[in-house]
Amino acid sequence: MLGLSIINKTGILVFNHEFTSSYDEKIDEDLNAGLMSAIFSALRETQKETIKSIRLRDNYVFLLYEGVLTYGVLSTTEEDSRQYNFLREVVLKFEIMYTKELHQETVIERYFFNEFHVVVKKMYSDMVEIDVAALNNLINVMGESKIRNYLIYETKYFHPVFRSITDSIVNEHADKMTQIFRYIIDFSEHANQAFSTGELNFETMRIFTVKTKSHCIAIFDTSTDRGKGSMKKELIQLQKKII
Repeated sequence: MLGLSIINKTGILVFNHEFTSSYDEKIDEDLNAGLMSAIFSALRETQKETIKSIRLRDNYVFLLYEGVLTYGVLSTTEEDSRQYNFLREVVLKFEIMYTKELHQETVIERYFFNEFHVVVKKMYSDMVEIDVAALNNLINVMGESKIRNYLIYETKYFHPVFRSITDSIVNEHADKMTQIFRYIIDFSEHANQAFSTGELNFETMRIFTVKTKSHCIAIFDTSTDRGKGSMKKELIQLQKKII
């Protein structure tokens, strides 16, 4: 990640944060403000469609997220779900912290939001930090089980950190299917409702999600013999070992 900008709904740049000094040297403040203005115009002109990213020819990618009161723009060199989820969480946090100020009609100087730099640094640190011990333990436990089709995500930004897929049908749709649980987990957190396990049933597949403190495991069951409940028995044993 290179830089993060937050624009209010009138197009004014209210917060700007650089993750690398090299980015700061390449794009000065005036140029960055102009760039954000151009992106804001693009967002306003395509209100009926959701734009999630803009790619420039010089390998820069701008990830975009629209909040209730602001737009978030994350400049980076690659596009992935983890960075987009990070941007989303930053925008939500910013709007919660500064709801009163963002509703004011008068323009607030950017220095007023300087304390948010500390928040962004902490959120960034949390994002790049991986609980290696917990992940290794999960991989070992899953390896000892009979489950062969599963994905492991880190909980904070729902980023995939380990993949074990042997079924071609599962491999084709696994990432999109697990995003359903990502929204369910999001809802549980915002509604202050605890979430530990979930199940989705399709015609030829079942998806189970088990949530631990640091990770989520999405498990795919394509067995046709469901009457014996073998997968659920396996899950019960699994939960005893990892939760």
